[in-house]
Amino acid sequence: MASPNLLIVALADDLLGRDGRTRAAVEAIGRVDYEEGGNAPFRLALDAL
Repeated sequence: MASPNLLIVALADDLLGRDGRTRAAVEAIGRVDYEEGGNAPFRLALDAL
């Protein structure tokens, strides 16, 4: 799992004139809790495609 860089999100929100909507969306999604297993490796099973 990955979490967006909140500074980059805030800067993009300002540059795009989104009036905090992007920032609010990222905050509503929440941050990854790496202590609760959010740091598990990602595996894409290509053989299943």
